[in-house]
Amino acid sequence: MNLKYYVWLQKVFLRKPQTAMKVLSDYSSPEEFYRAKDKAREYLTKRDMKAISDTSVAECEQVVSLCEKKGIDIIPFDDERYPESLRNLSDPPLIIYAFGDTSVLNMKPVVSVAGTRKASEKGRKTAAHFCYDIASAGAVVCTGVADGIDAAASEGALLANGKTIGIMACSLDVNYPAVTRSTKKKIIEKGGVLISEYPPTMSALSENFRPRNRLLSGLSDAFLAVEAPEISGTLITASHAIEQGKEIFSVPSDPYDELSKGTNALLTDGVPPALSGADVLLTLVSSYPDRLDFSKIDKNSKNIFFGSSEKKKAERKPKLSGLGSKIIEALKEGPSDFDSIVKKTGMDPSVLTGELISLEMDGYTEKDKAGKIVIK
Repeated sequence: MNLKYYVWLQKVFLRKPQTAMKVLSDYSSPEEFYRAKDKAREYLTKRDMKAISDTSVAECEQVVSLCEKKGIDIIPFDDERYPESLRNLSDPPLIIYAFGDTSVLNMKPVVSVAGTRKASEKGRKTAAHFCYDIASAGAVVCTGVADGIDAAASEGALLANGKTIGIMACSLDVNYPAVTRSTKKKIIEKGGVLISEYPPTMSALSENFRPRNRLLSGLSDAFLAVEAPEISGTLITASHAIEQGKEIFSVPSDPYDELSKGTNALLTDGVPPALSGADVLLTLVSSYPDRLDFSKIDKNSKNIFFGSSEKKKAERKPKLSGLGSKIIEALKEGPSDFDSIVKKTGMDPSVLTGELISLEMDGYTEKDKAGKIVIK
């Protein structure tokens, strides 16, 4: 297999993957097409013919050499490592570039996640929590490794020691966005893989993101949208997922939250809500009964990202006064009535009354069924 001709053919039709696949079906190899490139085909436009003559095979040979030096794998469409799920797309990339463990590309099931780059703290924590559970159960998490929701989703899966895939809208040797450098590094270190359909040195051009999004949904068995505004690449990915017949979910949020207008709109359009990572996985159990283990999901995993409810209550409580602390110490001996607390603390009844009211309002105490005062 002469990789330089695959690279050449993809560069010629970089924005027209369907045409590249048409050529591949008409010829035994990209090299054969190159040898017969002067013979026009009915589906090739004048612009196509110009691109064919303007694209140098020598430059593509340099691309192959550069990939070898940088440890980047070139995976053509007819390579056994090529992701089977991408073969089913109407416009699959002729080749993909990969860095990391390429075997992950054919692991199943895959849950792809996307959301806004300008994510709220709650949105980030939600994405991380959901993906922690998804990865814990055995699914692969796939993102566009952008800042915000993407990075949080990847980090959540990595925390669970899960396998992850990152799909970049630039070449693999371009660190974009720079803010997710550490996330991308961890994906590789923990046995995941980064992929792109763009050759080395290509920056993140605006026209690269929509094609990247089709791969994000294409690799997935299910797609999860977390916190996205009305105009968002997440909604484009969701539309790809719907067209590709994938399971799709959206995390509901505050109806007045601008950051979630897009994800809430998906719900209005009939997309099922996801209230947990398990909600997403339940739809995949019948297809992958031996690959998902719900018993590995920690029932207290939410606390890892949001903290326990008891801790939150404590954080919200106003600081105890000296007298308040004295009353709490007395109540540690067990439920007490008013007179007992007066005896234990030696406090003036009128002062104690005010302190007890404050303690109850601040969430430190309450009354039990017998009417006695107890620590809440």
